[in-house]
Amino acid sequence: MMMNVLNRIDRCIARAEYAAMVGLMAALTVILTAQVALRYVFGNPLFWAEEAAVQMLVLATCIGTSYLIYCNGMLKVDLLAAILPETIHLPLQRVITAAGLLTLLAVCAYGVIWLMRPENRFLLSATTGMPKWYGHLAMTVCFGLMAWHLVVQLIRPRAAETKED
Repeated sequence: MMMNVLNRIDRCIARAEYAAMVGLMAALTVILTAQVALRYVFGNPLFWAEEAAVQMLVLATCIGTSYLIYCNGMLKVDLLAAILPETIHLPLQRVITAAGLLTLLAVCAYGVIWLMRPENRFLLSATTGMPKWYGHLAMTVCFGLMAWHLVVQLIRPRAAETKED
């Protein structure tokens, strides 16, 4: 019952991530197309387009990484698994997932600590005049979502493990 709830929440988060990626890439396409048209056709570019494009691309990349973790689509170097016996593969995968989870939680903790520092609240973007902390907050949230997906993967029973029980 609890696993069904966690899987449902995980699936909803992944759907939201997918929708956010599609929306960000669509907005990125529109902004950059408008930037090119305004710059080369009218000679009057959007002064904020490059910064907005970079921020959207970074955010889409972070959200996409979280979505890939959900889909189990991250690139894996399985050199170690190839030389170890088959019986060690699942425990090894659990250890690697736990190490990734601890790393993401540490990055989230440092992100929150950085965001809470008073001097960082007043940093403003040179071109848009907007505070820079919102981009750092978005990255910290993305790392938190990555950690969430790894938690669900860790507690989800694996097919080979359930057969042995």
